[in-house]
Amino acid sequence: GVIVEGSGGDTTLNNSSITSYPNDWYLVTLTGQFGSADSGTHHITITMTETDADWNVSYDGDGASYIYIWGAKMTESTSYQCVPEILHSDTEADLVGRFSNGPSGVMSYCNQKESLVWEGKEANIHTLYTLAHADPDNAGAYPINETDSCVNRLVSDYITIDSDVRHDILILSTSPIQGIKLYVDPDNANENAANTDALTVTYWNGTAMTAVSSLVDGTSKLTETGTLSFTSTASVAKAKHYQERYLYAYTVGLSVSAASSVANIYQVTLDKPMQAPTNIWDGIYRQPIQAQRYDNATTTYEDFTSHVYEPSIITVPVGLQLGQLAAADHVILMFEEKMSAIKMTMLGSLVNAADSQFAAAGGLKYWDGDSWANLTFTDQTLDVGADTSLSRTGLLYWNPPSDEEELNSEEFGTIGYAYQLIADGAMTGDSDDDVVVDLITGIPAQEALKKYKFAAQYKNKLMMCAYVEGNEGNRIDYCKDNHPHVWNGVDSSDNGYQSIYVGSVEEITAAAQLYNRFGSNIFSIFVILKNNEVWLMIGDSPIDYKLYPISFRIGCPAPGTLCTAEVGFEVGERIERNVAMWVSHQGPVMFDGAIIHPVKGIEKYFDPNESNSINFDYFNTSQAWFDSTNNEWNIKLPTGSSTSLNKWFVYDVRKQRWFEKDVNLGQDIICGIHATS
Repeated sequence: GVIVEGSGGDTTLNNSSITSYPNDWYLVTLTGQFGSADSGTHHITITMTETDADWNVSYDGDGASYIYIWGAKMTESTSYQCVPEILHSDTEADLVGRFSNGPSGVMSYCNQKESLVWEGKEANIHTLYTLAHADPDNAGAYPINETDSCVNRLVSDYITIDSDVRHDILILSTSPIQGIKLYVDPDNANENAANTDALTVTYWNGTAMTAVSSLVDGTSKLTETGTLSFTSTASVAKAKHYQERYLYAYTVGLSVSAASSVANIYQVTLDKPMQAPTNIWDGIYRQPIQAQRYDNATTTYEDFTSHVYEPSIITVPVGLQLGQLAAADHVILMFEEKMSAIKMTMLGSLVNAADSQFAAAGGLKYWDGDSWANLTFTDQTLDVGADTSLSRTGLLYWNPPSDEEELNSEEFGTIGYAYQLIADGAMTGDSDDDVVVDLITGIPAQEALKKYKFAAQYKNKLMMCAYVEGNEGNRIDYCKDNHPHVWNGVDSSDNGYQSIYVGSVEEITAAAQLYNRFGSNIFSIFVILKNNEVWLMIGDSPIDYKLYPISFRIGCPAPGTLCTAEVGFEVGERIERNVAMWVSHQGPVMFDGAIIHPVKGIEKYFDPNESNSINFDYFNTSQAWFDSTNNEWNIKLPTGSSTSLNKWFVYDVRKQRWFEKDVNLGQDIICGIHATS
């Protein structure tokens, strides 16, 4: 039971709740008016005990058991209640997770079994269209790109949802979501709520737009700003090809039973759950490594690979010639990566006009390792009658098979992913160049990201470090600049093709970015640590990344001790620099990007001959943090036979000396977090 008493008798409760959380924790929430505006200082007493249904004490205590109360606080507000939320639960027990900042405001979390990112409750949309039909693929949808009006905060720049005209919006996101916040202009909100149907929200599940589960309308039918909340779609949503984009698609629909409903929306944000990076397409079309036409009459292949790389003109057509392509003929296209779509760009009027198409059953196939297997696909090159393929430029797209189903193969002297196109009848023409595909490009399938030990940010990239499970503990993968969901393409590690391997096989333990100025040059470097090694990386992209070994003796066996300080630490006479700091086997050190400086004063704790030296068996659990307010470096270490962090040392950067801290809080301090108000 919980008893709340306020001083002066002016406390009024209007709501309370108790919510169960893992490991026998309970969240107790009380809301109400605690003291009137003119009551001055007042106090609230909360008493917790065990009672029966009639509030009679039913437990007298045993002199040993206790209730642990933690995190009690009061939030003053008329409308906001601060309620904690569990963002993620590890898939296995006893995992050691590590957090990191990332580009575009994301937070990353890795524990060697999972690599996740969290973009928050109000992440940016990627693209937004207004629609005149609930189905975005319907010919009557007439999508209009209104993204610019929905990413800023200007009330004067808005989109209008009108039940009579453009009553649906399509939102494209780089990852699955669990909520859509609509900022409704209060002066132009829906005034016909009584006759407005419940708003609808759908997502693309790979085959159709499907209603979300457990939808809660926080906008009250577009009468106010609020969030459309629903069950996370992270496990069910699939990326959709739309308007030459390959993203996660959601619609919001407005309908009425009478009259009309109109509302102006000036900003849209997304609630994204913590999830693995989606590795969505980087937006750059891939070129094929083979484009071959097979002529059944001569049982030969003709190579058109180089013909489909560059655009040509209709008077001098250069491309894949498919005039007179018969049902017994076929085309084989190959790419270095597994594809999700192939774009066929036709050359002017040199299109197919015959009743010949890539049939739904057998018109497009992939290689499964033993034979050609059918793909279920959508053909955007079909004419209005839907019986003539290659009648116009468009995509052939599909849901990619799994990695176990689709395998690469060796054809025409190259290794890649192969696709076979077969028409169900002869195509137009008296000659081969009567039908010409000018350009052929592909959109790669998503490839799942590996599982890493930790992440760190370097410039505008999120660096995933130490792929230990793949026996590549010295490997670093990285995203495209400012795109934590894009890990493919030339500006990223490109699904492992451009991974960074640091030194020998010894795994990376920690890494951090460090900014400094050397002479007239400004550098932002990436400090990479192993148990007994220090490496430095510079560069802006895969083109100019360079690794330099700094030490093969001093490393970082305690990754929790690495931190950086932008304080102007004096490394020489009249020379001040920012530093990275960590604890090595030899003791605390600082690194300014040029020289590793030992921080002397507590050497005896790193001498194994001393009885009170650190407990090397638990040394890797050590923690450190930098207090920028007091310019103090705090280190927690296990010493002697202790298995916990029993020693707290503080290094005063101004005075350049150590002192030991002893704060009796009844609980061990294991870390410190910098917070601002």
